[in-house]
Order: sequence, then C-alpha cells, then structure tokens
Amino acid sequence: MSKYNLIASDIQMPEVDLTNVKRITVKELKKLNPEAKSPLPLDRLDENLEVMYCESEDDMDGLTVSLCDNPPNNLDYHIKKKYVYWLPYRFTEKCSAQLLEYLKKNMLKDQKVEIWSIWIGNKNEIYRVRNIKEIKLSELTEDDLTEISSEKMCICVTG
Repeated sequence: MSKYNLIASDIQMPEVDLTNVKRITVKELKKLNPEAKSPLPLDRLDENLEVMYCESEDDMDGLTVSLCDNPPNNLDYHIKKKYVYWLPYRFTEKCSAQLLEYLKKNMLKDQKVEIWSIWIGNKNEIYRVRNIKEIKLSELTEDDLTEISSEKMCICVTG
C-alpha cells in the first residue's frame, strides 16, 4: 500500500518545479562539491551520468506539480478528472504556501480542482476516501493544504 498526493482537473494545469534541485553531471558535481554525499562513491560513477543535486534537504521541500502519466492501480476509482498531476509526498509549510499561490495564479474562474491524499494498495485493494471537503479558492488556506498530507482526503476547490 502506498500514499499518493495528487491534483486533478478537467482543464490542463501547468507543471512546475519550485525545488532547488539541480540536474548536473557527475563531473560537474565533483567540481561543485567533491565531498557530496552519494549512495555510491562518485569515483565509481560515469562522469557523464546525470544526477540530481541540492545543497540541503530544505531545497527539496518546494512544490512540484508534474503530469501523472503512469498512474497507480485503481486511481480511476477515485479520480474522474481528465488531467491528474503528482504533488509532493510531504506538504511542508513552504510547499503548502506555494501550492496555494499556484492555485490562485492558475485556476480559472469556474474551474474545479481536486486535491487528493489517498492510499492505494494492490490491484484488488481499494481504500475509500470518506473525508471530502468542498471549499472556494478564496477561502482555501495553507492549513487546509497542510492537513491533506496527514489524512486520506480530498479537497474540492472551486475557482
């Protein structure tokens, strides 16, 4: 069983990456930070291999919204919207603030968006989301968005 945070809409939404994670080659990483922590020693990796690097763990806490082009089993049981996007696993205060700003900037006046935090098991396991909250975008708060990371729930936001 795995937990997923997703955003769904019938209207396409922009993808964003507000983390400070950089994609660089091993060669560039060795020059930038020769002491970088790595699961494998840097000397054992191909110098042209592309890796993801960030200065600190906090750099990974920013909002990412990316198209869910490989959905988990049974996702269509929960989500009926045309477009589905991955959200970060963990909603920090920073991420919640960025998501609220993202919604305010990108939602159309009458658009409806669903923000999901769901557990999905194996193919035959379906876990119902009983906590469904409807809220207008103008009333949505960072606390609402932070709450979603700790529960199985859906927040239906109307523009």
